[in-house]
Amino acid sequence: MCIRSLVIVAVLGGSLGLWTPADAQPFALAAREDEAFGSRPGTLRLDGASVGFETGDTKQARRWAFDDVRQIRIESSRRLVIETYQSRGWRGAGRSRAYEYAMASPITPQMVAFLLARVTSPVVTAVLPPRERPASFTALVHHEGTDTDGTLALYDDGLAFETARDGYARFWRWSDLESVLRQDRYRLAIGAFEGAREHVRPFLFTLKADLPSGMYDVLWRQVNRRSTTQARSTAGPKER
Repeated sequence: MCIRSLVIVAVLGGSLGLWTPADAQPFALAAREDEAFGSRPGTLRLDGASVGFETGDTKQARRWAFDDVRQIRIESSRRLVIETYQSRGWRGAGRSRAYEYAMASPITPQMVAFLLARVTSPVVTAVLPPRERPASFTALVHHEGTDTDGTLALYDDGLAFETARDGYARFWRWSDLESVLRQDRYRLAIGAFEGAREHVRPFLFTLKADLPSGMYDVLWRQVNRRSTTQARSTAGPKER
């Protein structure tokens, strides 16, 4: 393939949102670490096993293996929080220490997919990962408490609340959801692992129309699959 053709393919790939092999490489983003008494510039780096912050002051540089991260929260397209297992000390009343980063450029869907594939602890993300296949079910909803309209979309690997409002969208892997409850014909409650110490945060959605046939059954089975599997494994074999 000639150089001109390669350039055309690269441009089209970027404009169409295609996921090229380069997207699977480690990420480096200019960022500022925010603290109570100021902030410092640096670079947030992700590789296949860890996340770190590099800065001119080497004493303030940080790196965590993904197994040492309690939770990653992508709170908006330009804000990311890393909650660790470290204690804040006696003043923090046992709360975990969190590090907050403001990004110089938007967090990409490819970076979100990179994290979701590698971090086993809960990931909270307001930036949706790229989709290779369409949702199996969708429903128009209103998120109570935030006055945000959007779409609940059920995918093979999780549930999304899709909205153009920055900071209010969500994608939850099934392992990041604790519960689902249909309160009545037009209200659906979702419990997700969000916040300090993996607290369960409730999300209440008002449905703008009836759920598509079969959507709730699939959603309920996916969310409860883990607890059902655990119950079976601890019950032991049945007596004959």
